[in-house]
Amino acid sequence: MYQGDGEGSKVTHWFVRVRNYLSEVRREMKDVSWPAWAEARSTTITVVVFVLALAVYVYVVDQICLRLIDRLLIHQP
Repeated sequence: MYQGDGEGSKVTHWFVRVRNYLSEVRREMKDVSWPAWAEARSTTITVVVFVLALAVYVYVVDQICLRLIDRLLIHQP
């Protein structure tokens, strides 16, 4: 005899848990302190400039290492 403890109740339980989770997420998102547009733009520009500077630094260090290895290994006197 079927008692309701099979896959159907597991799926229903999963949907209830997802619904509760999304409800809690919505509630928490209302409590978030969102930055003003000027602050978000300023922070974004800072991050982009920092990432570009880091990329240039890594490129320069990579080129220096490449040339040193090239001189030491390939162009041995």
